[in-house]
Amino acid sequence: MHYLSDRIFSTYPVSIATSIALEAFGNGPKAPYPSDNPVVGDKVDLLRYRQIWFNLFTLYRNMMAAAPEKDPTKYSVAMTANELQKEADIIGEIIREKSNGKVKAIFYICNYSDLFIRHPHARIRKENTPIQLRQAEHFTACFNLIQKKGWSAESEMRTFKNEICGDKEPSLVVTHYPYDLLAEHSFGQGNLHLLESHTRKLKPRALWYTKYYKGTELMRIPFNRIFLQVFGDNYMFHPLDRRVRLLCLNMAQAHKWTNLTTLERIRLCISLISEADPLDRAAKRLLTEIASS
Repeated sequence: MHYLSDRIFSTYPVSIATSIALEAFGNGPKAPYPSDNPVVGDKVDLLRYRQIWFNLFTLYRNMMAAAPEKDPTKYSVAMTANELQKEADIIGEIIREKSNGKVKAIFYICNYSDLFIRHPHARIRKENTPIQLRQAEHFTACFNLIQKKGWSAESEMRTFKNEICGDKEPSLVVTHYPYDLLAEHSFGQGNLHLLESHTRKLKPRALWYTKYYKGTELMRIPFNRIFLQVFGDNYMFHPLDRRVRLLCLNMAQAHKWTNLTTLERIRLCISLISEADPLDRAAKRLLTEIASS
């Protein structure tokens, strides 16, 4: 029989990728894992923030990646739900200790239930491998059990339907879903930063373009819901047709877009696309519909 308590930890007694993120605030009581080649990420001043948000599915994903067996069906739903809440308690305690009680840990889950309705032109990714399907089903069962029994961890748990909603506070978020970053407006402009769990990289809005699919080359593409649908990401959206993406890249270059380019400016640039080429005309029509939705 396999136990989730046998998963790989690092300096803190939480799943290794989650521990790597927390090590941005300082190491825990144990040596980093692996000790001969620890992750070299960013060091973060936790007191710059008032809240740190953790996507519960990201914690679950990190837990399964660190587990002895990658197949989630090897672990009972009750065991997994219990380990998730234990991990949340440990994380909350670490945040309180490192911030002298000045920073609040918030755990959340969002089911993104209306993606097809909200983004009818997007190519939405679906769980299609056996392990993806089992993980999705297993996590849903775990969270349903947590809801039925009640969230026992000391830190707050919030649930959302389509996208998260912040408190207008300077905040960090630990999530593998770039879609969650679209909620920046509810945290206050410039208030939301991403902390990557596997790399321990701190990413303000200016670096969110790296969360697009193959995004390291998309520096001129502002991060927003239009281009998340156009260029895609690794978890929620497939990229659209190459013609559409190339048109956007050409616009970005011609109009010298930056990460601060507004939606209004982007819509204006789309309206200026020449319709001489039938393929560009079709791409313009699609971009106009995406930008207006």
